[in-house]
Amino acid sequence: MNRNPAMKDYEGNWYCVSNSIVGDIRKFVQYDTEEGFHVPYMIYLHLKEKEYQIFIKGKDHKGRETKRAKNVKELSVELLDPLTDDEIKDLVQRQALNHSID
Repeated sequence: MNRNPAMKDYEGNWYCVSNSIVGDIRKFVQYDTEEGFHVPYMIYLHLKEKEYQIFIKGKDHKGRETKRAKNVKELSVELLDPLTDDEIKDLVQRQALNHSID
């Protein structure tokens, strides 16, 4: 789930992560899905770290009104249980039938 009010109308977003070993990994991550879905672990770690900035009104030590910036987590990410062997076999079969990994 995306908590950023500036992105409330977004259905999802593309994310790309990379390192020197695996190269680029790109995935469209859909927000607010009831059933959830699996993403590569590198993207999961990136999503957990995403933040956006908000401004909080307050008062300084002299009683003057001020605003201070605060970073808050942008996404609410839940770690799903790993796929079972049967679920992996079913996924492999569906991907082969759809030619989605060619």
